[in-house]
Amino acid sequence: SDVAQIRDAITSGVGETLEIVARAVSLEVLARDEIEVEPITPHKVARRGGRSVVLLGDLVSEQVVQVVLRLTFPYGTIGHDAGAILTVTDRDGVFGSDASQVRLTWDYADSVTNDQQPREREVDRVVARMFAARATQEAVRLNREGDYRRAADLLERTAARIRSYAGTDTELRAIVDELNARHVVMEAPVPEYDRKQMHYASSNMARSRTVQGLAMRSAPPEKRV
Repeated sequence: SDVAQIRDAITSGVGETLEIVARAVSLEVLARDEIEVEPITPHKVARRGGRSVVLLGDLVSEQVVQVVLRLTFPYGTIGHDAGAILTVTDRDGVFGSDASQVRLTWDYADSVTNDQQPREREVDRVVARMFAARATQEAVRLNREGDYRRAADLLERTAARIRSYAGTDTELRAIVDELNARHVVMEAPVPEYDRKQMHYASSNMARSRTVQGLAMRSAPPEKRV
């Protein structure tokens, strides 16, 4: 029942608060001022020159947080590179400076070389889930306002975009199928309860949480494959 779900959500939320292991966690991205850093996931970002600080909040033990960033590079010379340094920090210094820092480098290349490089399927899947979640939340808003055509079109366009690079990937094709099914539903008024359920589930997905709103956690070593 709804009452039971609310009670479980409150109980789980309180339990997570007691399990916090790192507070005020941030992902710092240090890059040239000309490189634009934009979050795709719904995280707040503080910018200070070439440093972008993505605010992740408090984390519990074994929590998995997926952060999707779009980096836009200025024009450059073929053969040269551009890079960024990513560092995870927290208020109490739980994350050590060495283990939590990663350096990334991108090479400037011609269009043919760029188009021929293999896709990172895991990145494709995460990005697709984020765009699907964002499109669903916006479609819910449009449906609530009575703009059914725009709500359906938004989901249809998002599905087509993901389909263009999905290939035979099972997970990406499943996201496309779900958006297409939702697109049909959005062509007519959707009951408010169902709209809230869709918005809530999509919001949780975008924030790396389960459908019930709980923190996603990595599997124990014996269950990993």
